[in-house]
Amino acid sequence: MADIVLTGNTSGAITVAAPAVAGTNTLTLPASTGTLATTATAGKILQVVETSYKTTATFNVASFTATGVTASITPSSSSNKVLVMVKLDIGSSNGGNEEGARTRLYRGGSNLTGAMGTDSGSRQGSFITHPAYSGDGSSFITHFGQYLDSPSTTSATTYTIYMRGHNDSGSYPVYLNRSNSDGDSAVVPRGTCVMTLMEVAG
Repeated sequence: MADIVLTGNTSGAITVAAPAVAGTNTLTLPASTGTLATTATAGKILQVVETSYKTTATFNVASFTATGVTASITPSSSSNKVLVMVKLDIGSSNGGNEEGARTRLYRGGSNLTGAMGTDSGSRQGSFITHPAYSGDGSSFITHFGQYLDSPSTTSATTYTIYMRGHNDSGSYPVYLNRSNSDGDSAVVPRGTCVMTLMEVAG
């Protein structure tokens, strides 16, 4: 099968190359006026990666620690961006004092400071914050967050959520995918955390 060459009005040309596959394939063009999108069209979604983390986990540390909420993507161009979208089910004790949690988004081993609030004095910036609350210790709170990153690479890139409790002594545990009580009852939920990565043409 021959290629099709479209010659420009003034100069240049575009070649529509035949696919290197066996058999007959059909490309149907729309019956309307418009512009064809390509992988170079800014804002076009080029690939999507999604992972789920269903394991229950406990964190009782006073420093940010890697969680199992992680996903990897390999951008096709260093000029493209990665849209990171995260869902977290976070539980904690419900005394309403220092039982909350805060998170940070890491790319590889680096904290993405653009994804979090600004540190100020002893106050630490956070990506997604789980509040200390007085309420039902048999449930958890579902949180959502997103960040548009510019990794500037075509290598495999891994994003990971790090988490810690509010209390500096680590004496108040926080949880992923479970409540504080986690009692064996039909009214006590279990959750799932999700990370979705979308490569966006730059």
